[in-house]
Amino acid sequence: MDKRTEGRLRAQQYRMIGERSAVKICHWTKKALTDEGVCYKQTFYGIPTHRCCQMTPCLMCPNRCVFCWRDTDIFTAMETRSGPQDSDPKGMVDRAIEMQRHLLNGYPGNPKTNQEKYREAMHPKSFAISLSGEPTMYPKLSGLIAELRKRNIVSFLVTNGLFPEVLEKLDPLPTQLYVSLDAPNREVYLKTDRPMMKDAWTRLNRTLELMPDMNTRTVIRITA
Repeated sequence: MDKRTEGRLRAQQYRMIGERSAVKICHWTKKALTDEGVCYKQTFYGIPTHRCCQMTPCLMCPNRCVFCWRDTDIFTAMETRSGPQDSDPKGMVDRAIEMQRHLLNGYPGNPKTNQEKYREAMHPKSFAISLSGEPTMYPKLSGLIAELRKRNIVSFLVTNGLFPEVLEKLDPLPTQLYVSLDAPNREVYLKTDRPMMKDAWTRLNRTLELMPDMNTRTVIRITA
């Protein structure tokens, strides 16, 4: 990634945790630290919002969705090679937590901050692998989920479903898997998601076929 692109991401409060990986503090994590609300993961599952790390192991994505608010100019390749930090799941988790702490280091000075929650936030218990890009393009995704499980950290993985071959081989599975579904048919899908892959609609449907047999919580996430 070039310095100009990295600078744009940094201005948007992203912090790189490798050559193509990043972390950013979630809106709800910020709210939770000042006792102004929590996200659905805490409401539904009891996972503390202030202890969630929002990250992606791969900023690249094979889609150019018309509704995407992310910096799609960086989506320049169908394949991605991992850099030194990207290639090591343990190093990626360590770096993500390090950057999470760095981004939160101003909160102790905020009079609204719940200081106990801030101290707990230094030790994430949940990874939302959903920040940007397409996580299943990271070649060691199974290793990343295994590393999180080893640390008793739950993992919520969001995918656009274009790499069913990765999901088929994923071991272990994440705590919860989301597949984004943005259109009811191929015609609308091509106009809405603007995929770079010619067989994207077929690939997405293969992923949907896999979901019922996956031994974890699965969710179809609809963009309406």
